[in-house]
Amino acid sequence: MRKNLVILFVVIVLVALLSACAAPAASPSQTTDTEGHETVVPEILTPESGLPSEQLPAPAPPLVTAGEDVVIVYQSEGGIAGSSETTIIHNDGKVEIRGRDRPVRMLQTDAQRVAALVRVFEQENFFDLQSSYLPQNTCCDRMIYTITYYRDGQSKSVTTIDANPEEPAALQRVMQALNSFLAESH
Repeated sequence: MRKNLVILFVVIVLVALLSACAAPAASPSQTTDTEGHETVVPEILTPESGLPSEQLPAPAPPLVTAGEDVVIVYQSEGGIAGSSETTIIHNDGKVEIRGRDRPVRMLQTDAQRVAALVRVFEQENFFDLQSSYLPQNTCCDRMIYTITYYRDGQSKSVTTIDANPEEPAALQRVMQALNSFLAESH
């Protein structure tokens, strides 16, 4: 009897863990920033959505209100917990961090730090990178990242995934600079 209860418990735990990996329905979230601008941040389709990687569209960059001084939008989604976070970096050093089911966090950093980060994007020729570096196999709860860089009225979005051996060195340097910038901004 006790052995049957243990087996039943293990099965229930496994089912719960597997269901936690299921992706929520893709739906855009709409928020209002502290200045009253509405921002729509579309959800990113991930491997958990059931599509093979070659059918996953490159996620659309978040829509930002015209006239804002947004230079970089960094989206991360996935992992075992199915996390989702969008970070919006402005020229003046304002940083907005939006997460699923969390309030918007506002940070302020030095505009010179933003300018230094933008220089890395320029040095690495971000606009020349491919739009997607998603491998054929996007298995196993890896994070998917989309970086959108805005310059002179144009934008370029690049999507990649954790532990991607096909990711070019230029994109690795951009991501390293971006992650360092964010770590120092908190």
